[in-house]
Amino acid sequence: MKKNETPVSRSERKKAELRRRVIETAVGMFNEKSFHGVTMEEIADAVDIAKGTLYNHFPSKEEIVAEFIKSSFTSKHYERIMRFRELEGTRARAAHIFGELMQGVMRQKDLFEIFIAYRVKNIISFNKQEGSESGIGLLAEEVVKLGKKDGDICGNIEDGFVKDLFEFTFIEIAKAFYNSGRKFRLNETVNKYAGVFARGIEA
Repeated sequence: MKKNETPVSRSERKKAELRRRVIETAVGMFNEKSFHGVTMEEIADAVDIAKGTLYNHFPSKEEIVAEFIKSSFTSKHYERIMRFRELEGTRARAAHIFGELMQGVMRQKDLFEIFIAYRVKNIISFNKQEGSESGIGLLAEEVVKLGKKDGDICGNIEDGFVKDLFEFTFIEIAKAFYNSGRKFRLNETVNKYAGVFARGIEA
């Protein structure tokens, strides 16, 4: 143990490593068998932990998927922020982010469908759980900050409303993708909904 290392930090690292193994194993199983074709017990067996331990970390398969998607958002967060800071205006920034997020949806169609349904339930809940923020919320915070700095966003609108509207707009774009199939036009749809979002919060 290093001189300034504490038992708590070791414990947190072990917890993080276990969660990483669970997510990596579960997502592999979902991709192989389908989300609905895998049980929590099978995930616990594959990771070689007790089922109770698994439930202590992830109460449901949906939470495993949500954490996987969130980590994929946050791992590229800095790169996304640096890119869209160069764009001018809230609408352009929103369109850029929505477009990037939709690329992920199109690559992981089945898992994102689970994630989006989970997020809708969470957004509309009156009893949001601590740590329930999605990676999308981090991007929305940056949109709010830059939009207010530019004067694009009405000062009377609460930040929380803008963030929820941003995520709901993304969900609507994803719904259009799932409902349209091969007829889906990414750039056209993203630009349309980015415009709706920007008009809804404009100063």
